[in-house]
Amino acid sequence: SVAGNVLRPFNTFRVTELLEARNLAVPGSHGEGHLTSLRVVAPAACLFRDVAAGGFEQHAAGSTAALPHVPLVGGDGALLIWRQLELFASEVYGFRTHMLILDDVPHAGQHVFILELGYLAASPNARFGAVVVPAPRLAKIIAAPVWYLTSG
Repeated sequence: SVAGNVLRPFNTFRVTELLEARNLAVPGSHGEGHLTSLRVVAPAACLFRDVAAGGFEQHAAGSTAALPHVPLVGGDGALLIWRQLELFASEVYGFRTHMLILDDVPHAGQHVFILELGYLAASPNARFGAVVVPAPRLAKIIAAPVWYLTSG
C-alpha cells in the first residue's frame, strides 16, 4: 500500500506451521469401536489450510492406526471437524496438518488449541473428553527498517 509517500509491502510473507496431534485414543475394551466426533479449535490468528489441497496426514508419530478420513475445515479456517468417525479402543491415532499464521497476531486472550472428542454426542457419557493445549507464543516485527545493498 502507498500512504504518506511511503511504500510498504502488504503481506510480503505468509508463515505456515506444522501442527502434529498425537496419542488420541478412546476408552474401552480391546477392539471395541466407537462412533464419535472430533473437533479441533485453532488459536486466534491461526487458520487450518484447506485439507483438499493436500498436506493433511491421517497419522502422526506413535500412531498405530490412521484416522478413517480427512476432516472438514470450518469456522473460516479456525476449525477441523470430523462429524463422524469410528475409532477403536485398541488403537492410537494422530494427525499432521499445516496451519497459516496470520499477520494480525492478537496480544491478549487465550492462545490455545482445544481438542474435543465426542463433541456432537447427545449423552455426556459419550463425550470422551476435551483438552486445552497451550500454543507456542507468536510474535511479529512491526515497522522494521530494511536496507537495500547492492554490489558494484
